[in-house]
Amino acid sequence: MYDDGIFAINPIKISNLSFLGNLGSGSTNMYFNLSKLVTQNILFTAYQKAQSITEISKFLGVSKNIIKDEVEYLEDNGFMDKVSKDKYITNILLNDLPQDVLEERHKIFTKYANIVCKKYIPHLINQIFPSTKSLPQNIYTPQNDRNFLMWSLITLACCKKFDIPEVNENLANHYIKKTDGSELIIYGTVDKGNEMNYQEEKYRLFGPLNFHFRFDEKSAISIKKMDSYYDDRNDDWSKFLLPEFITFCEYINDKSNNAAEKEEKVNKLINKRILIPKEKNKATQNIDKQGDFISDFFETKTEYLNMIATSMTLTELLDYFPPYPDDFKQINIDLSNEIINLCSSFYPPHIHNLFIDFTKRSISSSDIVARVLERLVSKGILKPLTNDQKKTVNMILFYNKF
Repeated sequence: MYDDGIFAINPIKISNLSFLGNLGSGSTNMYFNLSKLVTQNILFTAYQKAQSITEISKFLGVSKNIIKDEVEYLEDNGFMDKVSKDKYITNILLNDLPQDVLEERHKIFTKYANIVCKKYIPHLINQIFPSTKSLPQNIYTPQNDRNFLMWSLITLACCKKFDIPEVNENLANHYIKKTDGSELIIYGTVDKGNEMNYQEEKYRLFGPLNFHFRFDEKSAISIKKMDSYYDDRNDDWSKFLLPEFITFCEYINDKSNNAAEKEEKVNKLINKRILIPKEKNKATQNIDKQGDFISDFFETKTEYLNMIATSMTLTELLDYFPPYPDDFKQINIDLSNEIINLCSSFYPPHIHNLFIDFTKRSISSSDIVARVLERLVSKGILKPLTNDQKKTVNMILFYNKF
């Protein structure tokens, strides 16, 4: 199957594999296929210039039949484009940068993350906690834990509040549109195994991913999920949450009297720490101040939801956060230009415009958000999470009635 090609001798790996946009129903299969080592090496081989199936097979030392099947999948899903009768070119954004450029890039993002921490985070914290005792109305926080709430809201604010509409409009022109409803850009970093002068895994953040379920014409729930170095999910885009999300929807919408089925659902959710048995719960203060919203859906006599939840829509929650400072648009331009000037020469011509438009949203990128979290942890503003909290940190459940 594998000869003495590069795949057998020294295969590359694409790390930080993530997406921007909206996932469709086939997201789990998509992640599985793109995470396969042979698939990643095909994408890498045809990244700088178009290659035929024969050329890819010879370079990797992998049989033509395997390459043909993989390329057909990649072309059908928009991850490769057929540019001539027998040549294909990769259509995802790969950061294939030299070590010195990666280290300089890290310095730039760290500099601007510190600016975000100085100019915006204090205002955000003051907005979330206007006094030392109160918690936001319409937001459920397990055990009224302020630190857990701060983790999730700060991450969401940095991911979504800094979005600049006109930049996102340009980026939407590059979306791969799939038959399962996905509209997205796939991106990742070519991992060459270099030893960097910083801890790379600290600065990996994926998402936000959105999972949505509509009960009926009057109500629906969705979960926004952002994965980072600080959680303990250790899983891909959807495998951790998708089955449990469906189970959770069934759990809160269960109107049957079948005790055995209910217990089975609860046990599944407890095993994933989405629900926590109530006997482990500490005494909860001021729970009545958050109203029936909690008691109706997120706390029972025997367990409670181990996740931030709100009856606000995403738009209402983002409006609750303070606006970004007036100079943030210029800060984003300055940051984006520094990254473009440093890195643009390393991207192939057919990816160049995507790289430019992708980089123009740098102020809300995972590179900034991850470094903001790292800065706030190092300063003690964000405090260590419990083992249970690490399972669901940066996951926010929206329960909406229409």
